[in-house]
Amino acid sequence: MKINNQTFQKALALLLHPASLIAVFILFLNDHILRILWPSWLTGKLGDFAWLYFIPFAAAAVISGLFPESGKRQSDLTALISYGSVFLVFTLANTWGTFHEGLVEVATRVLRIPIHITRDPGDLIALVSLLFSYRAWRRFKPREGFSCQKGIAALSLCAVLTIANAGAPDMGIACFMKNSDQI
Repeated sequence: MKINNQTFQKALALLLHPASLIAVFILFLNDHILRILWPSWLTGKLGDFAWLYFIPFAAAAVISGLFPESGKRQSDLTALISYGSVFLVFTLANTWGTFHEGLVEVATRVLRIPIHITRDPGDLIALVSLLFSYRAWRRFKPREGFSCQKGIAALSLCAVLTIANAGAPDMGIACFMKNSDQI
């Protein structure tokens, strides 16, 4: 599949870059294994560092479609909006209770499943990942003939992991156990 939008191609190519794939793997490993088996301050932050590295690329892929022109101006504007919105939403969701509650409510309504997002101002330390991600954005030059198919698959994976990262609220049931003929 060939899409003639250089910024979209750049965003997808960056999602397929080894650093992004490692960040995606770390998010998956942390959120679905490490945080469950060894909950700690470190596992609470590790996923944030990983997510903040690759999510601006995913946001840029979506946002790049809003601008009809292609080239440096589109790339710069897309980066500004992508990184700015990720920074703003992450910061406000972790520091401002009203914004946090609104975000949870909107996510719950859109996804039609209960969503739980922990508000922790200490998570702001992970914003440093945006600097490394932005550096990669500025330096990256996509190669000619890039096929978007793998990039779209990576974009889909990032969306699924982001949603899976916002777990359902604790309903008070930890497990089921059979006792004689009753559960």
